[in-house]
Amino acid sequence: MKVIFLDIDGVLNTQKTFKDIYDEYQVTHKRRVELDERRIFYLSEIVRLTGAYIVLSSSWRIFGHMEDGIFIPTNRRTEELKRLFAKYNLVIYDMTPFLGSREEEIREWVSNHNVEDYLIIDDETFNYNEEEMKRLIKTNFYLKYYPNIGLSENHIEEAVKKLTLNRKNS
Repeated sequence: MKVIFLDIDGVLNTQKTFKDIYDEYQVTHKRRVELDERRIFYLSEIVRLTGAYIVLSSSWRIFGHMEDGIFIPTNRRTEELKRLFAKYNLVIYDMTPFLGSREEEIREWVSNHNVEDYLIIDDETFNYNEEEMKRLIKTNFYLKYYPNIGLSENHIEEAVKKLTLNRKNS
């Protein structure tokens, strides 16, 4: 099985997403969840081209749980995440356990499942080892410093290449 360990903040939204939603709220007085649908589309392209399963590694997983293999949202943010994922035929396959550090949680999940290959999509590098860094698609949250923010169209090709490498020879 191929797996994508997915962060949300800085991947499926950006600093600009938050600013745009705030500006929109000032006009409409309607609250919208801080997700950028275009970035969800990019994720759907990665999944379509690789056949990978999504495992939520984001802190957003505290607002949901898995029940009989189905992600059950527990607040408005994760309800919207699940709705937008369904719109693009995306499903949260599972979530990493809560162990205190993202890298430990990913390692634990990999060690307990039949993982052929995996990718980490995150805007932070945490304390990943050398092999995990090779599997990282690093996005950026802060608009001021990075012109290519969040998950972008450019990341699609990078993700496909990383998930189709023959790691036995690396």
